[in-house]
Amino acid sequence: MCIQVSLKRCCLQGQREKAPARRPKHPERRRYLQAANTILSQASITSIFLSVPGLCNCRICSFARLTNIMLLQHKTALNAKRVVLASGSKQRRELLSNMGVKFEILVSRFDEKLPKDRFPSGAEYALETARHKALDVAAMVSEQQQQQHGPPVDLIISADTVVEADGVILEKPDDEEHAFQMISSLSGRDHQVHTGVSLVLPGEPDPSTGQPPFVRSFSVTTDVTFAKLSPETIRAYVASGEPFGKAGSYGIQGPAGSFVVGLRGCFYNVVGFPLHRFCAEVLALVEEGRLKL
Repeated sequence: MCIQVSLKRCCLQGQREKAPARRPKHPERRRYLQAANTILSQASITSIFLSVPGLCNCRICSFARLTNIMLLQHKTALNAKRVVLASGSKQRRELLSNMGVKFEILVSRFDEKLPKDRFPSGAEYALETARHKALDVAAMVSEQQQQQHGPPVDLIISADTVVEADGVILEKPDDEEHAFQMISSLSGRDHQVHTGVSLVLPGEPDPSTGQPPFVRSFSVTTDVTFAKLSPETIRAYVASGEPFGKAGSYGIQGPAGSFVVGLRGCFYNVVGFPLHRFCAEVLALVEEGRLKL
């Protein structure tokens, strides 16, 4: 789903969320924390509006439900199946929940540290990471079923999101200085956000081997442009604690949304899960008779 976005005042401007403050390793701590509070206060009433009247992304909310139209005719049957989300991501959990999809969460044990120099692009890196995470959870599910003899899992969903700037893959920051360097490298420039997604059908055989599981993987890329940011703004943002646990040190659905001046592609891909493509791929599995509803 391609959308054009612009920065406007949020319709939920009265609803503010406090982000946990982190102590920056900097002598002028008080000034940076004050600046961080200012940014968070402003960002909580600033949002990225879609080109759909009356809908905003201050929450991962109402617009996600529109995408559900693609799966509406299969919603009841799909929710009768056992679906597992192989991710601990809050954003992915909220997006799927807002679509009305029922699922369990089983976080992969896979160590997401594949050697980046093996991959020609961030998209292929994210795709391979998502595939490994999905297959790891498929193995975990198989072990559980052998021990507990529970109902079989019908669909496993995994995803991995990375940011790429000038061929450099940016994942989650290690510390405050790392986060500062990441945001500085994105300031005033274009970058790409790649999300790799793997859909695993544990009971469906792979055509090439004749053995389960069946795996379908795809990736989606969105181009994002940041405004030019001052070092003080970046330090204040880092001090807020927002960069941590996020690819590229930012989440577009939070205060960093105010840094974005342009976006080409799927907004929800930047959040961490490309809803439209996901729905299209699930529909394809149903129509092919692989995902039996």
